Amino acid sequence: MVSEAFCGRCAGILSVNGFRSDSFGAKRRLCSEFILPDEDRTDLGRNGLFVLQKKSGYRFAADSVLLARFAGIRMGGTRAAELGAGCGVISVLFADSHPAVTVDAVEIDAETADMARRSVLANGMEQRVRVCEMDLQASPARLGREMYDLVLANPPYWAGGIAAADGRSRIAKTQAGGGIRAFISCAAALLKERGYFTLVYPAAQIDELFQALGAARLPAKRARLVQHSAACAPKRVLAECVKGASGGIRWEPTLMVAEEEERMAAEQKTRTGTAGARVETEE
Repeated sequence: MVSEAFCGRCAGILSVNGFRSDSFGAKRRLCSEFILPDEDRTDLGRNGLFVLQKKSGYRFAADSVLLARFAGIRMGGTRAAELGAGCGVISVLFADSHPAVTVDAVEIDAETADMARRSVLANGMEQRVRVCEMDLQASPARLGREMYDLVLANPPYWAGGIAAADGRSRIAKTQAGGGIRAFISCAAALLKERGYFTLVYPAAQIDELFQALGAARLPAKRARLVQHSAACAPKRVLAECVKGASGGIRWEPTLMVAEEEERMAAEQKTRTGTAGARVETEE
């Protein structure tokens, strides 16, 4: 679960890692026109971008920001999809940093999809990000098979029996509805040959993840572990998979969250004269 201070943490991550300034040239709409009483605004720290989130229940964490930063798209690619988009933070950030790309954000929960859609409108991104309310397993038939250059996902990874505070938390955090294999299957169906599937997942489940990816002809080709410090075990793995590629992974240097915090603090102090906030991934 994410603390109320997470806005500042995300702002620091985004500022340090260079998301584009004013990629869209669109004037931001007033947030008050779009926000409901049970929602608040999470400032993403660059270009006036923000997303709406429920004040209670599931709230996105730094995993989503790290994934948006890690992801790339093949040369000439213009179409991306996000599976299980939630409030839309990954789609918004990725579109902001890749101005030639349009993103279809797939979200099954009607209320969450409506909230994401209002975030897109409030940021003036409706020409670049489309929120699609549907079950992700219906997405290949409804959006088109082999039509996408990139699929993004921060899939659920807890067993379905784990208790959750509300239905949206359960959908976002637990492996109800097919779990990681459903995400992989849908990504494989949506992607063009040699398209990218980029995701974040618990490092402790890396063997299961890579086995399922290989079986779907989506072998991981670039990967990066995320851990707090050299004294800690890896907590997450960021993986870029290529449809129809041969084996062999290029491992990037492990992302040390403690070092990232130091860089954030130095950057923020330079810009504002105040110390940066801590980075945290989801538990």
